[in-house]
This record gives sequence, C-alpha cells and structure tokens, in this order.
Amino acid sequence: MQFKIGIISDLHCHNLDNNDKTQESYILTDVEVALFQDPNKSFKKFLKENPDINVDILLAPGDFANKCDSEGLKLGWNITKELGKLLKAQIIIPNIGNHDVDSRNNFGLGAFHHIKNLSKDFPFQDPKQNDFFWEKGYIILEQEHIRVVVINTVHNHVDVESAKNGLISQEAINELEVELAKIDDEKLNIAMCHHNPIEHSHFGSGSKDFMHNGDELIALLDKFNFDMIIHGHKHDPRIRYAQGGSNPPVIFSSGSFSAFKTQLLQGAMNAFHIISFETDGGKIGKGIIDTWFFIPTKGWMQGVKNNYFESRVGFGALVDLKTTANEILLWFQQSGERYCEWTDLLNDFPDLNYVIPSDIEKLKGLLKSKNILISPTSFNEPTFVHFKLPK
Repeated sequence: MQFKIGIISDLHCHNLDNNDKTQESYILTDVEVALFQDPNKSFKKFLKENPDINVDILLAPGDFANKCDSEGLKLGWNITKELGKLLKAQIIIPNIGNHDVDSRNNFGLGAFHHIKNLSKDFPFQDPKQNDFFWEKGYIILEQEHIRVVVINTVHNHVDVESAKNGLISQEAINELEVELAKIDDEKLNIAMCHHNPIEHSHFGSGSKDFMHNGDELIALLDKFNFDMIIHGHKHDPRIRYAQGGSNPPVIFSSGSFSAFKTQLLQGAMNAFHIISFETDGGKIGKGIIDTWFFIPTKGWMQGVKNNYFESRVGFGALVDLKTTANEILLWFQQSGERYCEWTDLLNDFPDLNYVIPSDIEKLKGLLKSKNILISPTSFNEPTFVHFKLPK
C-alpha cells in the first residue's frame, strides 16, 4: 500500500504592472498567457488527459505570490485548490513563504494583512486552527494515515532585517517537543516549512537564507522519528538526509512550480512532485518521488534531462554501500552472468529502489572499482550492468 503526497511550491504569481513590468513568474494575473507557456493551464490539461494521476493529500510549502502581490496571493491559492481537486486530494495543506508577507511594508497595512485576509479557508478550514497557527508559528495536523507539522518560518517577518532568514523560535521548539512526546502511533510523520532547515548552497543558490534554529528542529524531528522534512524557497529540487541518528529524516527541497526562468538556476526547470510512501511491513518510511518538469512550448513531462534532479528517485533505504557492492560482485561471480539489466539486480537487492541518487552515484563508483560498470540511466529505458572479467 502507498500513501501519495503531491507537492506544489513557489508559484510566485503576480501582476506584471505591479512589478515594474518585470516578469518573475510564468503565471500572471493581468496577462493572458498561451497554454504551453503557462504551467497552470498546461498542468490542468495534463491532469485531465491522465486521470489516473492522483494524490491523497496536496502540500503547498508557500510563496503563492511574488512580493506579497494581493492578486497573486488570490490566484496562487485558487490554482492550488483547483489542482487539488483534479488530483483528487482528500485535503490541501498550505504554508506561507517570505513572498506571501509584506515585510518591506510596501502596502502600509502590516506584514500579515494580505495573507491573513486572503480567504476564510486559508490556511485551514477550522478558525481555531488558524488562530493557533498565526499565534504560535506552527501547528500539528492529524489525518488517518499521516501527521503533518506545519512550521511558519516567516512568523517573525515584520521588517527587512527579520526577513533575511527563516526562523522557528525556541519557544515553538519547546512547545512542539511537549506535544510530540504525547503521541504514540505509527503514522507517517511529515514536517513542512518554507525555508530550508539547513544550508542549501547547491550550484551557487545562496547560503545565508536558511532557517535559524533549523538544526534544533531537525534534532527534535529526528528524536520523534519523522520521515521527511519538505521545504520550498530554493527553487532547486534536491534530496538528502539530515544529520542525526541511524534513521534520520529525509530533507526534500521541492523547487518551484512556476517561477520564471530568470528566477531559476541556469538549466533548471519548474517541477511538480508526487511522493509515494510505502506503508506496509519492512518498507515503511521508504518511497519514490516522481517528478514532472515544465518545458515552455511543450508542457509537463517526465524523463527530461537536467543538471539538478531526476524524474524518479528513491529514498528511505540506508544501506551499507561497501557491503552492497561486495554482494553485487558475489552475485555476478556466483551466477556466471557478465551482463544484466539494473532491474535484474533490483529483484535480488530490492532496497536499491529506495536509495537516494547521491548514494547511487557512490555505489556506482564502488562497483567500478570491482570492474562492474553501469550504463547511463534514462527514464523508462533499460539500464545495463556489465561485469568485466579482470585480466
């Protein structure tokens, strides 16, 4: 059985006139954009043509708008709800980002005026939950199979200086620890924030805008066996493990659904993800992330080559890579085979389905030292493995 989580982040919708005619999102409130130049219209078309693509919940880590554009906020939230319906999500759980608050006081109404008055159903349907979230800067949301801790890392963004970093306060960490200590079940545990909880300077994407107290938050979530921390903000899809104990949470940077190309790293693409968590037996906490990329003039596609993220990656299996490399060598020696497909190895080494890409690359290096070569991988195409007999 699988539990599926959709991720739509960093839409950055805005009015072009209100942004000095500078386009920073593919989704504009005042300009009609052609179907395949618009990630929203294109994705809706894609989902209608692929009705089997669905999720259990849809998470939105923030930055619906760009520079707190009020029209952008409304459009970004409405798009998220519309896509949630098309994806058949049982619930949509949003968060807010630094672009969703007026920390620069451009409108003179207070930093949180626009976002708090966006809609009666934002961020949540229950007014009491909304009051708690705005006051405390976090909330724990319980569903049948999953628990989501939503952390408002812009809780303190009231001026330019405070908006330079994300933050979870020490008070919030202490209160969160008390609440998590009361829980005793085996639900999936997910945390969602806007800012990255650890430094994320990948490919020159900047290193000073991470979440303050993020290391303490990670230690807390690790203590209570959280499976994944999902964040937005960086426009750079990336997956890695937090530093911690023997089974640390995965940290997943979700990238951007529709930020304009000038707001992305060179060669990067807009992305939408579905995370499929295994929920049975020994696979609990392991899973696969499927990613679709937006290509202007072509729409949403999988299997698109880029420098940053693959269309399908695994996570959750912390294997000893040296031991695994030795076991694969023994597999070739005992079978007498010299060639096979990667899928043949997966039948006997199923945990490799759930190894993150950086560890797969390390494994390839270890195998190469044993004369086992792996062909370049392409989405939905066979990957070949060759054991070269030593001379």
